[in-house]
Amino acid sequence: FCAGKGHGAARARARDASVSLLQNAEAITTGFNALVSAAAEDGVRYMELFVSPLRHCRAGMTPRAVLEAFLAAREQRAREGCRVDVGFVITVNAATDDPVSFFEIAQLTCDLVHGDGRGSVVGFGVTGRIEVGEFRLYRRTFEYLKRNYVNVCVAAGFSEPQTVLEALQQWSAGRISGAFSIHQDPALMAYLANRDVPIELSLSSTFDACTEHMRSFAHPVRLLLDNDIRVLMCSIECNFSSHSRSEMLLRVAEECNFSTALLLKLLSHGFRRSFQSHEHRQKLFRSFWSESTSILRASGFQHFKRKRYYMRPVLGQ
Repeated sequence: FCAGKGHGAARARARDASVSLLQNAEAITTGFNALVSAAAEDGVRYMELFVSPLRHCRAGMTPRAVLEAFLAAREQRAREGCRVDVGFVITVNAATDDPVSFFEIAQLTCDLVHGDGRGSVVGFGVTGRIEVGEFRLYRRTFEYLKRNYVNVCVAAGFSEPQTVLEALQQWSAGRISGAFSIHQDPALMAYLANRDVPIELSLSSTFDACTEHMRSFAHPVRLLLDNDIRVLMCSIECNFSSHSRSEMLLRVAEECNFSTALLLKLLSHGFRRSFQSHEHRQKLFRSFWSESTSILRASGFQHFKRKRYYMRPVLGQ
């Protein structure tokens, strides 16, 4: 299920090959177990897994049957005592899926968010590049999601920062994936910071290519954090690489010249800005804080505090 290290088109082929195998409930269970086991080995405590049900229907499964297979696999791992808590974000692709499919998957997502998948299905996501002005084609879908209080994550801002604003205002996105071009518009960066909109970043070949021009003056992750924008690190590329999540984080920490406090702050965003309920997010964050500070105390750190209002971790020397 996990391919070897590769770049660009090679990784895309590896992902497509993996999906092509996951066309029945047994294969989906096997693939899910492989993902969760790898995450557990890396010390992951919470993971949001993006699932595109339409890509798993080539052998006759329905989108609902696909999602039921993922949910059953999650429940089985939970019964076995797995420490990795998993939330599913149900996705569609703007480049390959038509507006009718968008709406049908949105309806299915709503049914699961408020029904049998409560606490397991946590949101709706849109992948693929969307051009300025195309958001209106999917207005019906996102008005429906808004009425049903469903969390939405949209991939936007790959080359035009304006698409980030459209995703927020027209699609009511609660989280943006990518946003590689927002540094071109300082006012937009301030808008995101003021409204506490998190940016989801995956350290992939696409990320490297789209942010190459930024690196002469700042690392993209450090630039966003320094402008008070919440960054969520997406680790899906680790499943198609020989590098672990710890190695990925070490690379980010070294390239960004992070202090221990700033690294802890970055990691905390993954718990505090997840799509889970407020109560569940707080529970995840408290567990993260307890485990992290225990590790740091063993390494010589002595004083810890969290700012009262913003819960931003500050470390003593």
